[in-house]
Amino acid sequence: MLIDTFENESIHFWIDRKHFSKFPDKPKQVSIVDVDVINTEIANKWKWFLKLISELWYIIKIFFFASKGNVRLIYFCSLSPLGTYAVTLFSYILFKRIRVIITLHSELGLLKEENKKKIVERVYAKLLLAAFRKQVRNLKFLILNEEVANSVTNEKFLNERQIISIDHPYIFEVIPEKSPIDGGPIVFGHLGVAKLSKRSHLFFKLAESMKEEIELGIVKFIVVGRVLAEMMPFLNNYVEYSTSNKLLDRDEYIKQARDIDYSVFLYDDKSYGFTSSGAIMDALAFEKPILSIQLGIFNTIFGKDCPPGYVYNNFEEMNISIRSVIDMHKANYTTFRSCMTTTKERLTVSAQLPSFKKQLRAFLSL
Repeated sequence: MLIDTFENESIHFWIDRKHFSKFPDKPKQVSIVDVDVINTEIANKWKWFLKLISELWYIIKIFFFASKGNVRLIYFCSLSPLGTYAVTLFSYILFKRIRVIITLHSELGLLKEENKKKIVERVYAKLLLAAFRKQVRNLKFLILNEEVANSVTNEKFLNERQIISIDHPYIFEVIPEKSPIDGGPIVFGHLGVAKLSKRSHLFFKLAESMKEEIELGIVKFIVVGRVLAEMMPFLNNYVEYSTSNKLLDRDEYIKQARDIDYSVFLYDDKSYGFTSSGAIMDALAFEKPILSIQLGIFNTIFGKDCPPGYVYNNFEEMNISIRSVIDMHKANYTTFRSCMTTTKERLTVSAQLPSFKKQLRAFLSL
């Protein structure tokens, strides 16, 4: 989107080359600066500490690079709360002429009181709030969901002047290969890392309630992603999942996601009221009809006239109604897939680009 916005300007892309290799196009105006990202897939406090120090070091390098090279805009795709606070201070004190945008992701969930269980989470939340209170004129936060942006402003964590918001864009390049109504068990999938903040334990509970159908080969439940150690008390034999601690690489993730029929999301407002989920976007990309609990972030996806799945008021309602999903599978599935196509059209890069350009150019003209 930045490339399409600044077609005639040079862009310096500070990125791990493994990520850039997945980029669909490599335009001439983009130059690459290698970033050495420390691998923290397996929990290790020392590595996390080094990763934070490394992040701060790159932030300093980027700001000084920008100040020497007459750079108009620095855009951070992702930062830790510590990095967000550091960037806010740099923008506020030292580099006032450079415009800065920081994309906010799951860290917004830390603003929910019930999510601050660990000391590090409480510290991170305080750093975010301190950054938000600075009211830096040359800095804005990008939020990738209109409903989330409204919630954050309504609860006065940020004001409208601090925000750029668009709905989560996606490059929908994956073509589903499975023909799910041709026979075989109906597969319910959990996309992404299984953890308590996603209420993933309820996915295992849902599967257990359908153990007879599982044993008869009518349905199957699988986790497409890593299962965190905190899930150990809830695991059972009714869900297929990997016991590896490593994250799935993208190709394997796509391969497994293609084999599911329905994507199940059990997020609630406490954990995902402020978070736009990439896994939801994957469900749309793979065209896997969605079963979800009612939540603001789904309002963009579930149009009134053409919903791409089912929304339930709570887990109990989902648990009771899931057998009707099986009964109506052949009757409804093609319609859901068609609705997903309609939803995808609203969330493509090209569809989100006009709003992004308008907000970005207004920010740069301040």
